[in-house]
Amino acid sequence: MSFISTIQNNFYNYLFIELHSYVFNHRESIEIPSRRKGRILSIKLDAFTIKKMLASNLVNGLIESDLKVIAHLAVRVQTKFDMELDNADIQLFVRIRYHLENGLSQLEILQIKSYVHSNEKGPIPYFSTEFVPYIRSKDMDKIAEGILEAYYPDMLVSPMGLPIYDFAEKLGVVIEEGTLSKDGSIFGEMVFKDSLVTFFENDQELKRMVPGGTVLVDPQVKGLRNQGSYNNTIIHECVHWLLHRTHNEFRSLLGSEETKFSSQLNPPAIKEGKWTPYDWMEWQANGIAARILMPQKTTKMMVQKLVRKHSLKFDSADRVKMLKKVIDDLAHFFHVSRWAVKIRLMQLGYTEFEGIYKYMGHHYIKSYTFEANAIQNNQTFTISFQNACHLNFHNDRFREVMDSGRYVYVDSHFCLNSEKYVKKIELGVYQMTDYAYSHMDECCLVFDIHYKGKQSISSMDFNNYILYRGNLPELNIELDFSEHLIEIRSLPEYTGQIFPEIMRIMATLPNHFCGTMRSHRDRKHCSQEKLVEYSGLSISTIARMETQHDNVNKIENIVAVCIALKLYPDFSFDLIEKSNCRFNNQVPHHSAYKMILRNCYHLSLEEVNQLLSSMDVKTI
Repeated sequence: MSFISTIQNNFYNYLFIELHSYVFNHRESIEIPSRRKGRILSIKLDAFTIKKMLASNLVNGLIESDLKVIAHLAVRVQTKFDMELDNADIQLFVRIRYHLENGLSQLEILQIKSYVHSNEKGPIPYFSTEFVPYIRSKDMDKIAEGILEAYYPDMLVSPMGLPIYDFAEKLGVVIEEGTLSKDGSIFGEMVFKDSLVTFFENDQELKRMVPGGTVLVDPQVKGLRNQGSYNNTIIHECVHWLLHRTHNEFRSLLGSEETKFSSQLNPPAIKEGKWTPYDWMEWQANGIAARILMPQKTTKMMVQKLVRKHSLKFDSADRVKMLKKVIDDLAHFFHVSRWAVKIRLMQLGYTEFEGIYKYMGHHYIKSYTFEANAIQNNQTFTISFQNACHLNFHNDRFREVMDSGRYVYVDSHFCLNSEKYVKKIELGVYQMTDYAYSHMDECCLVFDIHYKGKQSISSMDFNNYILYRGNLPELNIELDFSEHLIEIRSLPEYTGQIFPEIMRIMATLPNHFCGTMRSHRDRKHCSQEKLVEYSGLSISTIARMETQHDNVNKIENIVAVCIALKLYPDFSFDLIEKSNCRFNNQVPHHSAYKMILRNCYHLSLEEVNQLLSSMDVKTI
């Protein structure tokens, strides 16, 4: 049963009387599409159908919904010869007001008029069709401030940490601890109505009734993360209580027995265009909880105070340490995590913190700094390897820079392969120098983030995209290479010992594929049997590759050999150049293979294939 059919069934008599009255009072002006030719003697309402809910808004604690209603009319027509009965349908616009709590009640009609179709978009309603509030990221500060104004106005006057339990009490919410899952995957729940909840104690399931208005939080959150995450969990659930009870009532009205909302420690990735009401509500609770814990005005006051204080203690060479200290102090003061502080600072426009406590994938990367104004608001030095492979396929300029071999992928950055900026710590693994981390604008590529099909993005959307790792439902964003007119020929050569060694080995290699492959295998002290194990190729395939040049016709096999032998990129591309195969830059998986050979040759074939699978790219 749908929501509109519930309204129609539960309030049919009341709605019929009001609609009947409207039809009677407007009988002279209603245009009747009668099929009979003649004079209309009378019309009356015979039945009605609620066709569609057009919009729903929250007004003074009650819900106002606009409905499209089909009124089925009985019509008496005086024809040339007789009086005949006919029927006709008219479309009406009906606005109703009602209470949606513990069922649907107090319904009344506010307005009835003729329905006029329009292609023009009206104002965004408060609720979606499933009674999830429509909230834009730019409105979250205002919403958070409205909540604080109503329940804890002191937070808006001067900087202070939010007393979590006092705040919850003012909301009428009770906080209770308990283990909510065997594996710790659920760290918080908002119980909307009295519910039988399952807890886990010593690997045993215990069920007990929990009253509505209870926030359940797993105490393990403190150990798995920190006290700040624990506090954020509580406020996150409080936001669900304030904003999402109506959705829960809507679901209950349609027969759902789910009376609580669970928040997961590691929610699954959200597919583009596949956001569910749960995803929207989690996104809303995440964004608004952070703004409640760190309000805009008072957070800025505290940031200015700490920057002034620590600028006197640290010199310019220790700028990373100074910015870290500011974040650490803010986290301690507001009782939140460092990551929450980082998110909030970027939302508030403090771009100098962009490289501090940066998160990529599932781990922090080393903090870095750069010259003021070195990058724009929609730019970053950081890129995932998956995005880099995508860019290598789509952007000719980026591919040219990659093919130059002058940059290496280090700690989610593409850094100049110069001993001033990177040092090689083992085969295929590099580490950026302290100097590089303090001068990112001097040695690392810059990437633009913008809306798909456009070359711009708002600063708020950029910050949210970066900080929420792409999981923003309302944005359609892509990463691109920043055109800084990099002259490949002018880039400095790496002066370490490895390049003379490469040149020495190159000079000893035969000028044909088969001999070069054998030379690399011999140089690596790798038997054919071992190469079979490492490459996944058969012994006969390897034998043919080493003896029959004309039969070397699968580039995947050559890439597998290069990965198995862990060949330095120059050797891999030299081997491919001597074969009958060529990379095609118009083929996505070829582009990915090139990136793998340049940046991941230290990995095993199994690890490489896992990486390719994660990108939905053909494995080797």
